[in-house]
Amino acid sequence: MDGINIGTVTARDTGYSGLLLNDTINATVDLVDGEGAGTGTGYAAFRMANRNGQIDSNYSTNINVGEVKARGGGRGIFCVSESGGANIESVNISGTGSNAMLIENCHNINIGEEGGIVEGPGDIRIAARDEFANTSNITLENFTLRNSAINESPCGENINIRNINLENSEIHSCN
Repeated sequence: MDGINIGTVTARDTGYSGLLLNDTINATVDLVDGEGAGTGTGYAAFRMANRNGQIDSNYSTNINVGEVKARGGGRGIFCVSESGGANIESVNISGTGSNAMLIENCHNINIGEEGGIVEGPGDIRIAARDEFANTSNITLENFTLRNSAINESPCGENINIRNINLENSEIHSCN
């Protein structure tokens, strides 16, 4: 899909993702508000997959999300399979059953410019599988990380983690 504007997505106890952008470009979303989205699965309140945000093999920012809020569920944010070109201004994630965020084989993602909080037990994982290009150009910034961790493995390319307020949390980054 090319060119979609979404106000608020409210997802409660969904079997899968609250909002899945799949091979979409030029999208704007004000708020993804998920409670129990994808509980017991690898799905997330907000998921991007299958070259979402990729325009002509380029990942210039064209997916803009105001806030992702997740309580419980599988994950808060999940980016996978050559997706990217996204800016998520603020986060409010707590108590996910798996990773609070999983960024895997994604490119040009900025999360937290306007701040927020990510609270465990789920961690933030920056990862990559061998069948796709390595994760690159990821920025995590300006939010509080509580009772959790940021884990980068394998090492990505140009991963920027800055201005994270750690509360009973750790960062395991390659930089």
